[in-house]
Amino acid sequence: LEMLQLEVEDRPEALKLIQRAQKAQEDLHRLYEEVRQWAAPLTLRREACDLRELWKEVWCLVKQAHPARDARLVEEVACQDSVCQIDPFLISQVLRNIFENALEVAPPGSTITVCCTNSTPSGEIVIAIKDQGPGLSPEQQRRIFEPFFTTKSKGTGLGMAIAERIVHSHQGEIAARTT
Repeated sequence: LEMLQLEVEDRPEALKLIQRAQKAQEDLHRLYEEVRQWAAPLTLRREACDLRELWKEVWCLVKQAHPARDARLVEEVACQDSVCQIDPFLISQVLRNIFENALEVAPPGSTITVCCTNSTPSGEIVIAIKDQGPGLSPEQQRRIFEPFFTTKSKGTGLGMAIAERIVHSHQGEIAARTT
């Protein structure tokens, strides 16, 4: 496609078709990667990671990928220490999936809130991400982590199934609910 683009750079209509083909190719690659990640065994590469820094980094990347989405991140941090032993790459996938879903339903000018607490005697870190979207129906709440379940017109329905798998591999829990 890149070589063809060079051949037809003087034909705007042909360039538009090539751009559409490139976008379709990128979408197919993303879908392939989602299915591959869902099916592949997880190998954790744990290291000390500050969750607060990680979610800020992921939020910036998600906002850059979706510049038209008008929402801002608000942090409510009540934990003493947000550093823990995780696989930062895999947990960033979880955060990215959640942030992208939240951005998709968030009304313009709304906030996405990340709450971080140490709520257990053993010092486990609890992260809650809240959006101002319409919420989940009881069926959506029940099926959100089911592979291939989706409410979107595009996508594989694997994002939250992958997120659940990653969180469970870290001996964590994940839930979604409407409040």
